[in-house]
Amino acid sequence: MYEVDAGVEGDFACWYETEHVPAMLSRPGWNAMRRYRCTDGQPYASIYELDDDLQSEPHISEAPFRSGPFVARGLRSYHGRTYRQIHRSGDPPKPREWLNLVTVDVEDAGAEAFNRWYNEVHVPEILGCPGWLANERFECVDGEPRYLATYDLEDSQRPFSSPEWEAAVGWDEHVGHLRGFHGFRVYRLVFESVAPT
Repeated sequence: MYEVDAGVEGDFACWYETEHVPAMLSRPGWNAMRRYRCTDGQPYASIYELDDDLQSEPHISEAPFRSGPFVARGLRSYHGRTYRQIHRSGDPPKPREWLNLVTVDVEDAGAEAFNRWYNEVHVPEILGCPGWLANERFECVDGEPRYLATYDLEDSQRPFSSPEWEAAVGWDEHVGHLRGFHGFRVYRLVFESVAPT
């Protein structure tokens, strides 16, 4: 997740997509990436897909992104994390144009019950609503937020405007164990690339 100064977004995108992304995807185990922009403005989200069998976790230090060439190119508010997939449901469309990202921290005491409810109850209810196509859930391996959920959407409006969604949304029984919830932002795909074979 990151923001880019408005006056240099075009130049940043050119550098990012023609130089930075190819360099990242040339690394062993880095297979593909998708870059999204939030529909209500900043921030951007870049999702890199990694091999399951990497010998070590690809820790991404935030230090280079807080100074030097990245800041000079207009990047700010950078937040990078590595996540391991823990659940998936539904069939993502191609291309994966619309995405809803949800992050949440959960106290250890409530994590098992939260995950069981989320996978077995919440995800099926949400994917039963018009416009919600697929879900993936991830657990962070190098920091916080602890959990990330991605939802593939039909578009930016229909998924959030049905009575079924109004009835299904909400985590009331888990509020006591939740920390740092963020969700309901919608992202649209602006660029994608795969590693050379």
